[in-house]
Amino acid sequence: MFRRPLPSGGVLLEHIVVDRYRAGDIGAKDALHLFDELLPQARPASIRAINCLLAVVARDGPALAVSLFNRVARAGAEKVAPTVHTYGLLVRCCRRLGCLDLGFAALGRILKTGWRAETITFTDLLRALCAQKKTGDAMDIVLRQMPELDCTPNDFSYSVLFKGLCDEKKSEKALELLYMMDDDADSCPPTVVSFNTIIDGFCKQGELEKAFTLFHKMLERGMSPNLVTYSSIIDGLCKAQAMDKAEMFLRRMIEDDVMPDCTTYTTLLHGYCSFGQWEEVDRILEEMYRACIEPDIVTNTVVMKYYCKNGRCAEARKIFDSMIQRGQKLDATTYSVLLHGLIHGFCTCGNWEKAEALYSEMLNRGIHPDIVFFNTIMGKLCKARMVMEAQSLFDDMELAGEKPNVITYTTLINGYCLAGKMHEAMRLLDVMVSIGLKPGAFTFDTLINGFCTIGMIQEALTLFREMSNTGIKPGTVTCSIILHALFQSGKAVSARILYLKMIINKTPLDVITCCIILRGLCKNNCVDEALEMFRKLCFMGIQLEIGTLNIMIDTLLKGGRKKEAMDLFTSILDNGLVPDVVTYSLVMVHLIEEGLLEESDNLFLYMQKNGCAPDSRMLNSVVRRLLQIGEVSKAGVYLSIIDENHFSLEASTSSLLTSVFSEGKYQHHQKFLPEKYWSSMESTNG
Repeated sequence: MFRRPLPSGGVLLEHIVVDRYRAGDIGAKDALHLFDELLPQARPASIRAINCLLAVVARDGPALAVSLFNRVARAGAEKVAPTVHTYGLLVRCCRRLGCLDLGFAALGRILKTGWRAETITFTDLLRALCAQKKTGDAMDIVLRQMPELDCTPNDFSYSVLFKGLCDEKKSEKALELLYMMDDDADSCPPTVVSFNTIIDGFCKQGELEKAFTLFHKMLERGMSPNLVTYSSIIDGLCKAQAMDKAEMFLRRMIEDDVMPDCTTYTTLLHGYCSFGQWEEVDRILEEMYRACIEPDIVTNTVVMKYYCKNGRCAEARKIFDSMIQRGQKLDATTYSVLLHGLIHGFCTCGNWEKAEALYSEMLNRGIHPDIVFFNTIMGKLCKARMVMEAQSLFDDMELAGEKPNVITYTTLINGYCLAGKMHEAMRLLDVMVSIGLKPGAFTFDTLINGFCTIGMIQEALTLFREMSNTGIKPGTVTCSIILHALFQSGKAVSARILYLKMIINKTPLDVITCCIILRGLCKNNCVDEALEMFRKLCFMGIQLEIGTLNIMIDTLLKGGRKKEAMDLFTSILDNGLVPDVVTYSLVMVHLIEEGLLEESDNLFLYMQKNGCAPDSRMLNSVVRRLLQIGEVSKAGVYLSIIDENHFSLEASTSSLLTSVFSEGKYQHHQKFLPEKYWSSMESTNG
C-alpha cells in the first residue's frame, strides 16, 4: 500500500528510507515517490538511501532502475556520487536485461574509480555470460580476471560457471574445474551445490556412470547427498529407462533420512507411465499419499496425459475431478490433456457433446485458452477426421480473444484435405491471404498433398507453380509429394523432368525422395535409369530402405535381367541393409524357377538362421512355384511348415494343388503331402 512519509528535511528523509528498507516496508510505487522527493534535496551522504530505493525498484523493474540510475548520474558527483554498491546494482539490472556491454561498462567504472569490485558484481556478469552461452569468457573472468583484481571467486561464482558449462553439455569441463578448485589452496573448496550441479549435468547428458563416480566422491569427502543430489540421479535413471535402479536410489534416499518431494515422485511416475506400468504408477501415487505428499498440478497432469494416451480416460477424469475437489488451480494445459484423450473416444462413439461440455466448463472457470491450446486441439480433431468440430473451435477463437495464425489456418486446411473437401481448403487459403497472413511451405505442401491424394494431379501442379510464384521455393517434401503422384498416375516423363529440375536447382535429396524416384522408375519400366541412380546413391553413401531394393529386384526379375537382380541381392548387406521376408521370397521363387532347388532350400535355412521368419504369403508363393514345376515332394515340405505355423492355404494355392492331382500324373506323390490333404486329393480323383 502506498504510504507517503511525514514532511521532513533531507537528513530525516534519508533515515526514514533506510529504516523502512531494512523493515521491508517499501513497495515499488512508494520507492518511486520517495526517490522523486529525495533526489532534489540530496547531498553526498544521501547515496545510501538512494541505493535502497534503487534496490527496491530493481526487483521488478530493472529497466526502470537503470533509468533512475541515469538521473542520479546527471545530478552530478558534487551532489550525490554513486558508490561501488550503486554500480553493483546497475550491473545486476544489466544482467537481467541482457545488456552485457552496459554491465561491463559499469564494472569498468568501478575499477577506474579505484574501488575493489565485489565478488557478487562479477557473479552477475558470469550469469549473464552463461545465459548467452559465452562460458569461455565466463571462465576467463573466474580463472584470470578476478584473481588479478584481488577478488576471490566464491562457491556461488563457481556454481554459476558450472551450471553454464553443464547447460552447454560441457559437464566434463565443469568437472575439470571442480578438481582445479580442490587442488588450489587459495580457492574456496567445492560444496554440495558444486557437486550437485555437475552430477545433474552428467545425468542430463545421459552419462550416468560419471554421475555415479562423482556421487561416490561426495561420500568419500564426508559430504551428505541432499534432495537435489538424489532427485537428479533418479531423474537420469528414469530417462535411461533404468527404473529398478531409480527405485533403489529412492529407497537409499529414504534410508539416509532425505525425504523425497513431489518432484522426485513425479519423475518416477513419468518413467513408469512411459512404460505403461500402471500398477507401479498406482503404487507410487499411494506411497505419495502415505508420506503426506499431495500430487501437485504437474504430477497429476503427467499421470492424466499417460492415462488418456492409453485409453484410460475415465481414470484421467477421476484425477481431474480430485484436483477440483482439492482446490488445485487448473490451467489450460490441464484441460488440454483431458480433451486430447476424450477426443479419441468421441471419434468412436460420436459423442462430441461431452467434449464441448468440458470446454465450456474451462471457460466458466475463467481459464482462457491461448493460441497453442486451440491449435493443438484442432490438430487432434482434424487427424481424427472431425473437421467440422475443428471448424467450430476455430469459430470460437475470436470470442476467446485469440486471432488465428498461420498454424491455425494450416491445421484446419489439413483437416479439410484429409476429408477430401478441397474446395473448403482452398477457400481457407484465400481467407488467410486476404487478412494478411502469408502461407508457408507447409501450407502449400498440405494442399498439394490433398489434391494428389484424390487424384487431382493437375490442380496440384497448378498450386505447385503458384507456390514458386509467391516466392516460396519448393523444398524436398513438396517435390516428393508431386513426384509420387506423377509416378502413381503413370506420368513418368513429367516426374523425370521434375527430378532433373531438382538436380539443377540443387534441391536436397533425402532417403524418402530417392525411394520414391527409384520405385517410380521401376514401376514405369525405366529400369536402366533406376539402376544408374541406385549406383550413384550408393557412391554418395545414401542408405535406401529394403522395400525399394525389393521393388528393383522384382522389376529386374520380371524383365528377364536375372543376373543384375542377383547382383543387387548379393550387394544388400554391402549397402548396410538387411533382407526381409519379401527379399528372400523373391529370390527363392527365382531359384526354384531356375531349377536350383538346393540353393533355394539353403537360402530358406539361411533366412531363418538370421532371424527372418517366413510368413504365409512367402510360403504359399514357394509352394505354388514348386507345384508348377512338378516338385510335389518339395512342395509337401513347405506345406508342412505352413501347417506348423498355423497359416492358411491361399485360394490360389489350394486350387493349384487340386488341379495338379486331378490330372492323375502325380497320384503316387500323395504320400509326400501332409495327411490332412490326402482326403481332398482322393475325392478329386474319385
